[in-house]
Amino acid sequence: MTTTGGDRLLKATLPTTEAPATCEPVKPTTTPGKPALEASWFPKGTSDRAAYRCDSYYAYTGGHTLCAWRQDEDWISSNKTATRN
Repeated sequence: MTTTGGDRLLKATLPTTEAPATCEPVKPTTTPGKPALEASWFPKGTSDRAAYRCDSYYAYTGGHTLCAWRQDEDWISSNKTATRN
């Protein structure tokens, strides 16, 4: 994660091969941006595999592994929405 914005990388082991129930399929018209961060433990080329939108994260699953990333712009947008509610 960055300490100056909302960019995040997440890799988690799931109890099943299914995405969490709160995740929704990515809309066909959506083009996920590439993660702004890099880490040796995070797979390359993830934006091409985005299958889900989990809150403000793009994500995909591979077996029991969930890989997700959030971009600073999405974090800013979700914070603006939260403060209006």
